[in-house]
Amino acid sequence: MNKTIFITGSSRGIGASTAKLAKENAEKAVKEAENTLNKAKELEQKAKDAQAKADQIKDKTSKKYKEI
Repeated sequence: MNKTIFITGSSRGIGASTAKLAKENAEKAVKEAENTLNKAKELEQKAKDAQAKADQIKDKTSKKYKEI
C-alpha cells in the first residue's frame, strides 16, 4: 500500500518533527523491504541448490538400479 503524507510547516516545530518521523519511518520501511527481498533471494537459491542435489542423487540412484 502506497501512502503519501503532505506536511505543512515542516521547517520548524511540530511540522519539522512530523517530517523527520515520516522520513525515518519511510527509511525503515525501505530497509525492511530490502531485507525481505534479500531473504527471499537466499531462500530461492537454497531451493535451487537442494533441487540440484536431489537431481544428482536421483541420477546416481537410477544408474545403480539400471545396472542391477
